[in-house]
Amino acid sequence: MRTDSRPRVLGEPSALKNAYTLPGSLETRRFKLRRVTLNDAPEIFTSYATDPVVTRYLSWKPHQTISDTESYIQSVDQEWRDGRGFVFVIRNFGDGGLIGVIHVHLSARGVSYGYVIKRDVWGQGCASEVLKHLVDHA
Repeated sequence: MRTDSRPRVLGEPSALKNAYTLPGSLETRRFKLRRVTLNDAPEIFTSYATDPVVTRYLSWKPHQTISDTESYIQSVDQEWRDGRGFVFVIRNFGDGGLIGVIHVHLSARGVSYGYVIKRDVWGQGCASEVLKHLVDHA
């Protein structure tokens, strides 16, 4: 129970953390979203993390080794456990193939979304469908 009389605003990290959580898996019309695990590392590494075209405008360089991908997954797993962010792998309903990942990040300013989609499915509305679902879920 809070002991101070200040109103809690959504922009306070503790208020946002308590106000916004996500389950370990979600589904859209075409995609299954599931919390990323170390088992996803090989497929993330080969499908987009090493592609310089996909990673060109991102804040990180293409991964050079599978260890780079594993380190990324370990860091975002810690974010999930801390309630600071949620990273999901996006998989196709049809064949279960990896489409990419989406990162829901919580901060004092609110919720932000980042995503990486493998190049051969660009332009098919994958990110739009997943983002709409996550925003509607909020």
